[in-house]
Amino acid sequence: MAVVVGLLVTLTYGYDWPIVDFPCDQAEIDATKCLGAKDCLYPHPSNCNRFIQCNDAGLAYDMPCPATLHFSNSKKECDYPAQAGCEPKPKPPTTTTPKPKPDPNVCSLEDIANTGCKGPKDCMYPVPGRCDQFYHCEVDAGGVTGTPVVKDCPGGLEWNDIKKECDWPVNSTCPKGPTSPKPDTPAPPPSPTTPEATPEPTTKPTPKPSNVCSLEDIANTQCKGPKDCMYPVPGRCDQFYHCEVDAGGVTGTPVVKDCPDGLEWNDIKKECDWPVNSTCPNKPPTDAPTTTTTTTTTPKPTDAITTPSTPKPTTKPSGFVCPVDDIINTQCKGPEDCMYPVPGRCDQFYHCEVDAGGVTGTPVVKDCPAGLEWNDDKKICDWPVDSTCPKPTRPTRPTRPTKPTRPTRPTRPTRPTHPTRPTRPTRPTRPTRPTRPTRPQRPTRPTRYPRPTWPTWPTWPTWPTWPTWPRQN
Repeated sequence: MAVVVGLLVTLTYGYDWPIVDFPCDQAEIDATKCLGAKDCLYPHPSNCNRFIQCNDAGLAYDMPCPATLHFSNSKKECDYPAQAGCEPKPKPPTTTTPKPKPDPNVCSLEDIANTGCKGPKDCMYPVPGRCDQFYHCEVDAGGVTGTPVVKDCPGGLEWNDIKKECDWPVNSTCPKGPTSPKPDTPAPPPSPTTPEATPEPTTKPTPKPSNVCSLEDIANTQCKGPKDCMYPVPGRCDQFYHCEVDAGGVTGTPVVKDCPDGLEWNDIKKECDWPVNSTCPNKPPTDAPTTTTTTTTTPKPTDAITTPSTPKPTTKPSGFVCPVDDIINTQCKGPEDCMYPVPGRCDQFYHCEVDAGGVTGTPVVKDCPAGLEWNDDKKICDWPVDSTCPKPTRPTRPTRPTKPTRPTRPTRPTRPTHPTRPTRPTRPTRPTRPTRPTRPQRPTRPTRYPRPTWPTWPTWPTWPTWPTWPRQN
């Protein structure tokens, strides 16, 4: 019964998936590890009956209070509304973008006939005009045609049609154009202290600094790798430069690209990472309280900026050795070969690169996209519920406050006992009748002997008859 109730609660409230856009207090996580019953608890932005609980990995979960109770931020527990003092905040208006109508001719009959759409990356195609969505075809009953279904990528990821998976925007195959603000995000108002500041334009101009792209990096890599020719933008933590090789193959054109919401540039890993792991020099101190302020518009970098090229560090984990058998059998050429989990890290994995001799390999630590974890069975980055990483213990729900005990009722007076009736006198017992004397048994008659049977006399044999003599005349 408890398992069924737990499943119903999980399906009803849906707190198995972490919230991506909620900033957990890293200072409190480092100090308490979120082990206490009231550690890492924060009020919900718009619902007093719910609260946010962060775990030691920095993931935020939407948790419910019991019915009719509100979350008290001072007590860090669910309490009665009169004591909680929570004032619900109205939800900001959101606009939903309608999903495109699937084209019935998207599903390839050849792919359905060859694969049956049974593989994890079969029958998946891009959605024209949408970078954050893709088509997944479901085979019809006849097994010949399919029905396309539009599916969404996780927040901050885009479709990569080469790998057939949601990937970082820098690695996606979506046609890049001038970036514009999201339709559901209103433009920030100008700061009240500086009324002369102008709001940010609708389309971000693409600055072209002259010395950002390293000629040495272009000559060595041609900017073909997923982390090649990428450099930080001075003064901006949430942006980075990505150089596109020109026609001659010698120089490159820098393009400013944005990190997903809530992430900052990590120049060591060459990717957008959590703010606590970024290499941005303008990070605020960790002990400062998290406040929402309106800042003035930061001007874009100009052509006069000169940034020296930063060599890519190669992460060589200590203690891990690439299995020689896998290298000899596969040479690490397959998309799922020579990939292994990183102990203690759910969002990373080892990828062995074969050395010159073709017998040994060098392990390189690689990161999964944000919100995904390593699945060692499928050898891919997968949803956390499907990963093979040991799951952290789910945060326990706060206990309900004890209800005041009801006053005990006064005990009723005991009724007087009735007087006991006198016992009746016992009747005298009748005298027992004398037993009759037993009659003497008659003597038994002597047994008669049977008369002897006389023997039968034997029968005399019959004499033969004499023949008659004929008469003589």
